[in-house]
Order: sequence, then structure tokens, then C-alpha cells
Amino acid sequence: MLNILIVDDNYNYLESLFNELNIQLSQKLRIIAICNDGEKALNYIMNNRIDIILLDLNIPKLNGIEILEKMQKNNIKNYVIAMSGDSDFIVELIKKNLKVYKTFVKPFKLENLISILNEIVYAETQNIDYTKIINLLNNFNFNKNSIGYTYIIDCLNYCIEKKITFITHINELYNQISNKYSNISYSNISWDIAKAIQVMNKSTDDKIFDKYFSYSKYPSPKTFLNGILNIYYSK
Repeated sequence: MLNILIVDDNYNYLESLFNELNIQLSQKLRIIAICNDGEKALNYIMNNRIDIILLDLNIPKLNGIEILEKMQKNNIKNYVIAMSGDSDFIVELIKKNLKVYKTFVKPFKLENLISILNEIVYAETQNIDYTKIINLLNNFNFNKNSIGYTYIIDCLNYCIEKKITFITHINELYNQISNKYSNISYSNISWDIAKAIQVMNKSTDDKIFDKYFSYSKYPSPKTFLNGILNIYYSK
């Protein structure tokens, strides 16, 4: 069972989140603490074993960005799911390239959070290092709030779960990812991934492509996904 810490200062939101997690994930996750300000949260993080942190970025005393910076400085590694209704915090998170597993912009559907938590639980039970994928993607200048970036992570995680080392038919992969969502077609996923990679290609330093994709300066979605898988399996 994984330990989860919830950091948020909105009581009504905390109540609904706590109840939902207890209903759906009580056999997989244990909520070990709830903190409503950054100082309490950081103290708890520094002194307890935590697997997952649900971290609202806009909290008093120490905000979520400051907590993440101190965690990074102390080499504290957890699955961090960042949440905020304030776009300024999301922008700062991206600019500072702080490593989080997933970012949610409030308001969001709790079912989407449940899906991500189930993904983490599965990864831990199967000994899959999903954080390695996130760390690899952090080398590239993605808009981490784009839906295409989320689909890219979905594709890579699916391949790792299924032990796929090379994607031969990209549309078959997109079909598998579309099954995860009730109202998203594979063509939507294809377009959103292509757009996310196109934007990333334009904003990522050429030296990064020379390091990871010396054979292709501006990789296509299929080339990019296969390249990341190759790096994942070779390290």
C-alpha cells in the first residue's frame, strides 16, 4: 500500500478529495496526512515516508513551487501531482522545469486524478519506473499543460507496460490510448500529439536534438516516441 500526502488549504475541496480517495482507492492508497499550509507540508515531507504527494501550488506560508524547489535541493523524490487554479503558478512550474509526475489545472474531474493514481499504483506493483519517462521528457521544452503532452505520456507508459520496445504501427497505439478515454478518438489523439511535438520542436534547443536525436533534428511523433523508448530501455 502506498502512502499519500494531500496538501491543500481549501477545506471543501479537501473533504471531497478525501472522501473520493477513500471510496475508490482505500485498498491501494493510505492517506497518512493532510496539510493546509506549506510549512507543515514541507516538515512532513522531510520527516516521513511518502510515496505520492497531491500538492496544490497556491498555499500559504510556503507555496508549492517553493516546496518543490526545497525537495529538489534535498534530492527528495516522490510522485508529485501538482494542482492549481492559478495559471501563474503553472507557468512558473514550467519555467523552472520543476519535476512533477502530472499537473492538473483546477477545476478538473476527480476521475482523471483517480486514473493517474491507479497508474502509479500499477507502476509500483509492476516495478515500472514511470518517473524515468518524465525525467526524459523534461529534457524537451514541452507545454506540460497541453493534452498532447498527456497523450505522449500515456503512449510511452502503455508501451512500457506491454514491453513494447519499438512502435511499428502508430495508429494502433493511438487506438489503444483512445480506449482509456470515453469520448476521445484516435484521430484526436494523433492530432494533439502531433501538435505538442511540433510546438516542442520549435522551442527546444538544437543541442538537445543533437544529443538525443542526432539522426533527426525535428522528429515526427513516431520517431520521437521510439527514440524515447530506445533511451528508456538502453539505460
